[in-house]
Amino acid sequence: ANLDIQLELSGSDNLFIPGSIHTLDISVINNSPFDAHYAGYLLSSNSPNIQFSNSSNWFYVVFENTIGFDHTNIIIGNNASVGEEIIIYAEPNHINDCENCEDCDIDCNECYAGGNSQISFSIIPVQLIGDVNVDGSLNVLDVVVIVNLILNEQSYNEFADMNSDGDINVQDIIVLINIILE
Repeated sequence: ANLDIQLELSGSDNLFIPGSIHTLDISVINNSPFDAHYAGYLLSSNSPNIQFSNSSNWFYVVFENTIGFDHTNIIIGNNASVGEEIIIYAEPNHINDCENCEDCDIDCNECYAGGNSQISFSIIPVQLIGDVNVDGSLNVLDVVVIVNLILNEQSYNEFADMNSDGDINVQDIIVLINIILE
């Protein structure tokens, strides 16, 4: 098989935090002139903190000159470090991971070929609602930032919207001050 593999992380949140789950969209074009019944691609990562919902991490590619679409989830482990750069790899592979066609226990017409594909992202810190300055704690500095957001009529910030009403206003400041004083 001559495979062209494209990876994309779908979803709108893109909050790559420890313990989160994200959908990995995979498109594969089999550019070979024959069906590739024993070829496919293998997913892997540079980090031990990444797991795939497909436990074998291996996907079939079958039909000649077709585009296939797969989806799997990637799970970011709780031990992932903030700032860690994660790389997800997809590489053409046979079902039994043979070195070359002569070593295979299958009757293959041509060894797999094609380009490896990868996608990367970084682990970000978990941000608390109200921690607008992202220092890991709720304090008067966050109140000052929210006041400045209101006075400068800056764009909406979901972490400043303490009462989740879709607006940033004095009510959000009051909620945050009450939390800080508790």
